[in-house]
Order: sequence, then C-alpha cells, then structure tokens
Amino acid sequence: MKYLIISLITLFSIPMLAQDQYAKDVSSLDHIMDALYGVISGDKGVERDWARFKNLFIEEARLIPS
Repeated sequence: MKYLIISLITLFSIPMLAQDQYAKDVSSLDHIMDALYGVISGDKGVERDWARFKNLFIEEARLIPS
C-alpha cells in the first residue's frame, strides 16, 4: 500500500512540475508574447522548446493558416 501511494503521488506530480516550469509564461499577456517569440525565434540549428510552445495553448487549439 505504501508503494502504491508513493507511485500515485509521483505519477500525478510529474505533469504539475512541467506546468510549474512554464507558469510565468502564462501569467500575463506580455509574458505570453515573450514566450511565443522566444520559442519561434532563434538562430539556425538551435533546438526549439516545443513543450513550452504547447503550454501556451489550450489542448483543443489549432493553428490554421489563413
């Protein structure tokens, strides 16, 4: 039982840790815009932080060109 409780706590805390990492990014409109430009801009060959980008949108969001 003890290991089950520890496993459940670990399982549910991992997504919360990821959200806390990007909490400041969504705290204001200015921070959202800074985070968006920070992800999509950069030098050639530099890996983008797509987890940070995904965190800026709701799960059902779609990017559709117009």
